[in-house]
Amino acid sequence: MIRFDDLGPGGGPAVSLPLDLSNCRVIVLGGGEQAHRIVPGLVEAGAQVAILAANVGATVENLPGAVTVHSGEWDHDVLDGASLLVVTGDEPGIVGVSAGPFPEEIEEAARARRIPISRRPAQASVPNAETTSTGRSGELGGTVALVGGGPGDDDLLTLRGRELLLRADVVVADRLAPQQILGELDEDVEIIDAAKIPYGRQMAQEAINEALIEHAEAGRFVVRLKGGDNFLFGRGYEEALALSERGIQCIVVPGVTSAFAAPALGGVSVTHRGVTHEVTVISGHVPPGHEKSLVDWDAVAAMRGTIVLLMAVKNGPAIADALLAGGRDPETPVAIMESASLVAQRRVDSTLANLRETMSAEDVRPPAIIVIGEVAGLPRALLRSVAGDRRP
Repeated sequence: MIRFDDLGPGGGPAVSLPLDLSNCRVIVLGGGEQAHRIVPGLVEAGAQVAILAANVGATVENLPGAVTVHSGEWDHDVLDGASLLVVTGDEPGIVGVSAGPFPEEIEEAARARRIPISRRPAQASVPNAETTSTGRSGELGGTVALVGGGPGDDDLLTLRGRELLLRADVVVADRLAPQQILGELDEDVEIIDAAKIPYGRQMAQEAINEALIEHAEAGRFVVRLKGGDNFLFGRGYEEALALSERGIQCIVVPGVTSAFAAPALGGVSVTHRGVTHEVTVISGHVPPGHEKSLVDWDAVAAMRGTIVLLMAVKNGPAIADALLAGGRDPETPVAIMESASLVAQRRVDSTLANLRETMSAEDVRPPAIIVIGEVAGLPRALLRSVAGDRRP
């Protein structure tokens, strides 16, 4: 269920209604900062979201779930089958409609189809001096909090992380961080999309560091929100060093690491008693044999314990080949947890020898954690959590 407080169906008076949007087609007008606040909640509610905008933030466009983008010339048929039109207040900028956050052509087409319309007021995201010094951020103005957000579900964000987010003047958000919390922030909080899409659109780390420094030096309280634990392959310490060099105070809030949370949510205990006494967490962003690889894959293959691969969707098959070449049993069980903790969560099982074929056949996509070892073959006692039954 999701609630809209400014809903005027068919041009009638605004009403407040709880809406069940599961499997409903929802059109979102605009793809900027306000959409970043709204779309994650719609996806979590089970809606099939179509964003109507020329430019869409990378995080919003790549949310795990049913999100499509219509960026071409305006066509009334885009609204066909829609149950709701959400006006974010962002300028859609598409060809064929007049300027403004809610072009009259689109409004008329929606009302002609009797599609309910929800408007979110657009306000400039420019933190002011009063807010940064004496408002919600208080004494935190001029500092940066590096917050690990957990594996993705807002329920798994720590209490400390949530507290600091609600006091922030600026939030620099990672694509894999919890997204629904952004919709709870005050309208004047600036949200910077610092997405790093694998082999796609990315905000360079240098630009992220500069943004943190710029806003902190302007007296604002900045929260850098990352997925998982920001100090486990999350570049958190790089950001801490950059801030330290400029004399900016840094607060660290550890997060629940996806390396262990994702397997647990998929029914895998990476250190089950009597099965393994070791677990190795490896970044798979470069393949074995790459000039930048720092991993001794022969040594890893010779170990008997659990291997957890992060950022390895592209290179997982090559890593499997290296482990097999190093002597690992071809029948070693493998479990892949995709979009762990989110509505799109699923588990894919394989063996080391069949990993390449399985990942291709199942079209495994990031974010995904790959667990290699005997623990991946234990009975699936947590089957309900695998099916996405995460809430009472």
